[in-house]
Amino acid sequence: MKNKIITKFNSGQFRKGKDHPNYGKTSAMKGKHHTEITKDKIREASLGRYHSEETKEKLRQSRIGKPLSKEHCKKLSIAHMGYKCTEEQKRKMSEAHKGHFTSLETRIKIGNANRGEKSGMYGRIKEKATNWQGGITSLHDQIRHLPESKEWRSKVYIRDSYICVECGQVGGKLQAHHIKPFSKLLREFLQEYNQFSPFEDKDTLVRLAIKWQPFWDIDNGITMCKKCHTKTESYLNKHYEI
Repeated sequence: MKNKIITKFNSGQFRKGKDHPNYGKTSAMKGKHHTEITKDKIREASLGRYHSEETKEKLRQSRIGKPLSKEHCKKLSIAHMGYKCTEEQKRKMSEAHKGHFTSLETRIKIGNANRGEKSGMYGRIKEKATNWQGGITSLHDQIRHLPESKEWRSKVYIRDSYICVECGQVGGKLQAHHIKPFSKLLREFLQEYNQFSPFEDKDTLVRLAIKWQPFWDIDNGITMCKKCHTKTESYLNKHYEI
């Protein structure tokens, strides 16, 4: 009898599903775990070995449309807890990111993915918030940190194509500047709702501020880089802090 030529195909290596010789059989390793010694041996055997670009691409393609489960994400988070990058790792990451800029399309996607109920901070108000200190934050800061304020800044950036209107800088550290200072808007707001105390009725005023359109008028905002913004007269000058 002639010797049978064994190929990768008929050996079962490339067979999947019901065609695979071990289909339906329980794995001998089910419920078992490698010992720490075995893990170290596997780790040492893999040192210095890297995936080829072709393999990386195959792995990337296989993960498309398959988000990690919450349980998996939690395990990864726990595994990295307390881990600090070495100075060498920091240097390599810095070098890898030099000259790399996130596209406008990607920024918009990231912004949309972290708004409303999708945000990790959604619903974390007052006692539920990590940094809650009993309500000592000023009315000024509470309004400036509303989700509507973040949305207002994003709309200003998008309208100006993430370009500083003063020097023409594209991207980088950009800030949304109020043409009519926010402190003046706050004065007008408090005058309109003068039946409420900015101290005792702070929560009520914050809720009213969400619906008060002058705060969120994008025509009152322009995109500026930090350097140009610091030159404006109203920069960091609140004038009227409650």
